[in-house]
Amino acid sequence: MEAILNNEQVRPGDETQFMHAIFTSDEEMLTFYLTLNRFVNMGTYFVQRPDIERLENLLVTLGKFHYFVNLLGSYHTLGMKQLIEGFGMYIAQQHLSSKSRRCTSENIGYQVEFLLNLMKESGRAKLLSNIFRTHIENVKYLLQIIKETE
Repeated sequence: MEAILNNEQVRPGDETQFMHAIFTSDEEMLTFYLTLNRFVNMGTYFVQRPDIERLENLLVTLGKFHYFVNLLGSYHTLGMKQLIEGFGMYIAQQHLSSKSRRCTSENIGYQVEFLLNLMKESGRAKLLSNIFRTHIENVKYLLQIIKETE
């Protein structure tokens, strides 16, 4: 199998397999991620910083984005049934006035609608999470190369 692989092919399981399909060289990839960092972390360009520091900053930012979309992508596992039961128990309390129940019910309806819409989009959040993970692996790869050359 080693003889079949050339420079354009990547071994299965290589965490950097997708970057080789997109970027023609490590320099091109470095330029892309430094440019991405300029868009994502504009404040870091007010002071002169080395490339490694900018890539580390980008890695932290991408990690935060990845964490956030993972939360959205896994939200459906919390269960809507338990939330609705909890809201129902609150509305069933005897000391609430009819006006208060109606107002609370309307507010709960808005929240449930939001949560349902969020759950419907969890597939897109998972896709976005995978995209961030790929970028994180690429930046880690670049950081490793830079640290090895220093």
